[in-house]
Amino acid sequence: QREQAQASLYRTNERLQDSLAELRVRSDAAQSIALLGELLQTCRNTNEALTLTARHLAQLFPGLNGAIGLFTQARDGIEVRKSISEESGALDFLPDDCWALRRGRGHHSGKGNAEPRCGHLPEKMRDAYCFPLVAQGETLGVLSLGSEHADSLSDVESQTVRTIAEQL
Repeated sequence: QREQAQASLYRTNERLQDSLAELRVRSDAAQSIALLGELLQTCRNTNEALTLTARHLAQLFPGLNGAIGLFTQARDGIEVRKSISEESGALDFLPDDCWALRRGRGHHSGKGNAEPRCGHLPEKMRDAYCFPLVAQGETLGVLSLGSEHADSLSDVESQTVRTIAEQL
């Protein structure tokens, strides 16, 4: 009976440790989002905001590649304005090549996922997240992040990127 109590106590301790680790991740994400939001409010122009966001995302998610693209003036294409990593491989593309833009909401495609893959993503990017950038009801562009590895973002990290896209 003592062994059962000890095993139960051990499992409870593991769950508490896991919960504590998740709370730390959430706290770090909230602090990071708050800092970026504060910095974005002081940006003087779009280029400065995009540069700041790309740098921030690269620091938060060093193993990921990605880009921030905005609609062209004619709104017939997406121009990659900032790469999130040196190896992003991102090129300009047509809006219909992005499922997030077509659907008007975040889109995740990856191994074991039934969602279709965006046509604008580099071939090596197997796990990808795209989030439309919307301001005052108008879609301005898209933020895309991904990796060669499956499940490149946890749920908390995915929510962090979504929130950053909403702030941008």
